Amino acid sequence: MSPAEIVFSSWSRAFLLVVVAVGAGVATGRYLVATRGVDDKGWTTHMNHAAIALLLLATLGHVYAWRIQSTDGRTTPELVNDLLYRGLYFLGSYLLAVAAAWPQPGRWG
Repeated sequence: MSPAEIVFSSWSRAFLLVVVAVGAGVATGRYLVATRGVDDKGWTTHMNHAAIALLLLATLGHVYAWRIQSTDGRTTPELVNDLLYRGLYFLGSYLLAVAAAWPQPGRWG
């Protein structure tokens, strides 16, 4: 694979992951609106806080992972680190999308 193909593949997979996370989050938020109405208990605030924590954890954990980096990037620690990084980012993005799609009283009209 050429460097351009590697970059394109990486960004394409990341874009797909974001689309799936946000799409699932919005669908969940709309389902919650339809079944429970607006969030009158403050769950979306907690979801926002959890999402911020997960995104920050993923970012800082990935930054410090340079210590385990090999030349080919296919060792078990690197693969586990990549899975954790993408998983935490997916969950954080999903929670942010749910919180955005599930309005609180007095918001969104």
